[in-house]
Amino acid sequence: MNNVGSLDALQLKEMFIAGANHLTANKKLIDDLNVFPVPDGDTGTNMSLTVQAAVKELNSLDNPGFPELSKALSMGALMGARGNSGVILSQIFRGFASVITEADRIDPSVLSEALKHATEVAYKAVIKPVEGTMLTVVRSLAQAAQEAVRRNLELEETLEYLLVKGNESLANTPELLPVLKQAGVVDAGAKGLLCILEGGLAWLKGDELMVTDIASHDIFEEKEAAALTEEDIVYPYCTEFLIRGQNLSKETIQQDLSNMVGDSLVVVVQDDIAKIHMHTENPGKLLDYALRLGSLDGIKIDNMRAQFEAIHPGQTKKVHASAPQKDFGFVSVSAGDGLSEISKSMGVDVVIQGGQTMNPSTEEIAAGIRQVNARTIYVLPNNKNIIMAAQQTVHLVDDRQIVVIPSKSFPQGMAALISFNPEATVEENLEAMTGEIRNIKSGEITYAIRDTEFDGHAIREGAVLGLHEGKIVLTGD
Repeated sequence: MNNVGSLDALQLKEMFIAGANHLTANKKLIDDLNVFPVPDGDTGTNMSLTVQAAVKELNSLDNPGFPELSKALSMGALMGARGNSGVILSQIFRGFASVITEADRIDPSVLSEALKHATEVAYKAVIKPVEGTMLTVVRSLAQAAQEAVRRNLELEETLEYLLVKGNESLANTPELLPVLKQAGVVDAGAKGLLCILEGGLAWLKGDELMVTDIASHDIFEEKEAAALTEEDIVYPYCTEFLIRGQNLSKETIQQDLSNMVGDSLVVVVQDDIAKIHMHTENPGKLLDYALRLGSLDGIKIDNMRAQFEAIHPGQTKKVHASAPQKDFGFVSVSAGDGLSEISKSMGVDVVIQGGQTMNPSTEEIAAGIRQVNARTIYVLPNNKNIIMAAQQTVHLVDDRQIVVIPSKSFPQGMAALISFNPEATVEENLEAMTGEIRNIKSGEITYAIRDTEFDGHAIREGAVLGLHEGKIVLTGD
C-alpha cells in the first residue's frame, strides 16, 4: 500500500477497522494508564467498546461510498459510546464524518479539514474542556495536518507526521495535567486515540501489528438483556434485521413500526439498507411488514425473558403493557440489586445496571428510556462519567421529552427524586432537582488497579481507597 496518494471509501473503512482493532488489542494498557480522576481503569474498555460499535456498523456495508461510510461511523460510535472517553471519541468521529461525507477521495487536504472539524465538534461537546487529555491531542493532530498540507506531504508521509506530532503531544500531557505527572503516566484517552491512528497507518503501509480478532456476535443485546429486571421485559422478543430495498424511507418505516405493538425501536437507513431493532410480542408481524419493502438479511430474534430466566432463575413473570401513557417517568443508573431496589422504591420506572468502571452506552440508556411509557422522562446518570452519554440520548429518542439531571452519585440521584414535584413544570423540576444535588455530600470506597502516586498518597495496587466528593482522602488495607 506504499505511495498511496489518496484513499477511497473502502480503503478508509479498512484503515479505520485496523485502527479500531489495534485500540482493542491495547485496551488493557490504556486501562492501566487511567489514573484521572482516580485509578479505576476503564478508559481503554470504554473506548474499545465505542469503536467496536462503529466497526459493527461499518462491517454491514460491503462496498460503501463516503456518505454511507460517514453515517455508519458517526451513528455506530454514538450508539456504542461509553463513558466520557467514549462520548468524546464519538464526537471526534462525528465531526470527522461530517466532512468526509462530501469527499470524492481522502487526500491530505481533506484529512486536514476533517480533523479540524473533528476538533471543533469534540471541544464543543465538553462543558469544561481539560487540556492534557484526548482533546489536546486531537487538536495537535489537526494542527499537524495543516502543516503537512503546507509542506506538500503525500498521504502516507502526512499520517507518519501526524503520529510523530501526536506522540509528542501525548508525551507532553503530564505537563498540562498535574495529576498525570504526579502518577508518572500519560493521558489514557489520548493514548487510545493514537492507537487508532497507529493501527490505521500500519494497515496503509502493510506492516504487521498485534491486533485482536473481534467476534461478530452482538455484545450489546447480551448486556441489554442482562441489565433488565423482570418488570422491564414488557415485549419479550428482541428483533433485529436488515432490509435491502429501493427508496427506503426512515420516516415511513419509523411511522409504520411505531403503530405496531412494541418498544425500543431503532431505525437506521443508509442508502438502500435499513437496519431495524425493536422489542415486540410478535416478531412475525415485523418480518411480514419488512418483506414488503425488500429482501431480509441478518435476522436475529432473542427471547429476553428466557435470557433473564437463565441469568436469574425463577424470577421471570409475565408483564402486560396495557397502561396508558403517563405524564412523567424516571430512568436511573445504579450498581447492584440493593441500590436498584431502593431506586424502584423511590418511583424509578427503569433501572440500568452500571456505575464506575461499568458505564452504560448511550444506546443502552436510550433503550431504558424507550421502555418507560411516559411523555417526559427524567434520567439520573448517578456518575459523572455517564452524564455525557445520557445527554446524547436526545439524538436517539425523538418521540418524548428527555430531561437529564446531572447527578454524579447515587445519593445525589435519590435527593433529586425526593425534590421532584409532580405538580410543577418540567423547567421548575429541572431547577429544583439540579439545585438539590448541589447540597449532597457523599463518600465512596473503591480499590486501586495499579501502583501510583496521587494527591500526595502513595497507592499500591489492590489498596482500598476512601473518597470524599471524588477526592482521595484515605488509603489502606
